[in-house]
Amino acid sequence: MWYNNDATTGYDEKYDATKMFASESLFSQIYSSLEDKKYVINGIPLPLDSIIIPLGIKIAHTGNFALIKKEFLAPDGYDIFLIDKANNDLTINLKNSNEYSFSSNAGTFSDRFLLKVISFTTGIDDPLAQKKDFNIYSFHDIVNIIPMNTMVNSSKGEIKIFDLTGRIVKQINNVEWYEGTPVQVPCNELNGIYMVEVHSGTSRFVGKVIMH
Repeated sequence: MWYNNDATTGYDEKYDATKMFASESLFSQIYSSLEDKKYVINGIPLPLDSIIIPLGIKIAHTGNFALIKKEFLAPDGYDIFLIDKANNDLTINLKNSNEYSFSSNAGTFSDRFLLKVISFTTGIDDPLAQKKDFNIYSFHDIVNIIPMNTMVNSSKGEIKIFDLTGRIVKQINNVEWYEGTPVQVPCNELNGIYMVEVHSGTSRFVGKVIMH
C-alpha cells in the first residue's frame, strides 16, 4: 500500500496492481482489498481523518506465522495500525512494531486483519489504539505469550495460569522475554476459561484465554 493524492480508493491503472494468486498450495499469501478488488499494490489518497483497509490472507497450512515489516514509512501527521479481529481487536501501531506473530488454521480469510490509517492532526483519539505489553492467546492447546514492547528485552519474569476459582494450574519461572518472540506453554490438559498472569520485572499483565 502506498499514498498518492491523485489516486482513488477504486482501481487506478496508473497506481494499482491487482493480486494474482499463485497456484501452488504451499505458499501463504497476503493482499489488500478495497471495493471488491484484491491488490498486491494499492495506491490510495491520504484520508482527511481515517480509512480502514481490509487485508486478505491465504494460509497454506495450519501453524504459527508472522507479519514482518520490511519497508514502512508513515506519512507525516498519520498513524497506521494493524488490527487483528480474531484476537479481540488487538491493535498494533506499526510505527512501533516490526513484527506481529499469530496462529491460524489453513484457509483464506478476508475479514481477520485490517489496516487503519488515521490522522492525528484531527485531535480525535483512536479508541482501538490500545498499548499492550503482551499479546496473549491460545491456539491448538498452547498458550502463546508474545512481548510487544522493547522495554522487556532480556528481562526475566514468570507466567501463572489460573482457573476461574483462582487456583494456579500452571506456573513457569525464570522466563526470558524478547520483543516479538513468543513463549509457548503447552496446556493440552486444560479445558475452559483461564486467566494468564505475566510478570516482567516489576510489570504485571493479565489476559484471558479459552482452551478447548
